[in-house]
Amino acid sequence: TQELISKHYILTPLFAFLEVSTPRTVRFSDFHYSMTEQGLELSMRGEARGYAAVALQADIFSKSQYFKDPVFSNLNLNGRGDVVFSFKATVDPSLVSYIREVERI
Repeated sequence: TQELISKHYILTPLFAFLEVSTPRTVRFSDFHYSMTEQGLELSMRGEARGYAAVALQADIFSKSQYFKDPVFSNLNLNGRGDVVFSFKATVDPSLVSYIREVERI
């Protein structure tokens, strides 16, 4: 049981972080994750009202304890003039650990 629980991850803390750390001028439309040897690999696609909003989001994510090696890429303008982008990072597995969340509660 201990081994099973130690390998279980809960994404609720990550979603809570994304909710409070995403500016109103940025939105994410696609969310994927997978487990790798490096940890939980996260990829998202998003849209922002301008390059300054993407830069602000990049600054917030780069200072976050959740993300290792955050990368914003594929920046383009859509038909409305908004910036579309891709984001990829590795999530620190200890921060989304089920055991940590149970201990916190």
